[in-house]
Amino acid sequence: MIDNAISPDKSSDIYVFLWKLYDLFFPEGVDGLVFVVACALMGLLVVLLDILVYKIRGQSYLKLVYSGWQTFILIAFWGLGAGLGGMIGSAIGILEYNLAATVTVGVGWPFILPRAIDATGMREEEQASTEEEEEQ
Repeated sequence: MIDNAISPDKSSDIYVFLWKLYDLFFPEGVDGLVFVVACALMGLLVVLLDILVYKIRGQSYLKLVYSGWQTFILIAFWGLGAGLGGMIGSAIGILEYNLAATVTVGVGWPFILPRAIDATGMREEEQASTEEEEEQ
């Protein structure tokens, strides 16, 4: 877990809290953080490649539309989403720390994340509440 050489001063509660939070999200240490950053970078590379294809061929393989300043927001959120997907996958322990996993998360996080949410049953509760509102 935390190496005594780099652990914060025990007198400060906020540092202890942050280190424990870091250990919670990245139980493997720095490897987990590097994996999350690599997933975000792969996500950025994927969306940048898709933008190039869209500009050249007029067709997006990711079924996205790139127009104006919204393109920059899309690029940022695609990278953040891939990083978040990598963090969730590594925290749960369903992803190994390797290059294939970073590419998979970078490309597939918009397809994998909704299915993971469906698996938890959270989306069913939302659909049931919206159906009840429609009936009224």
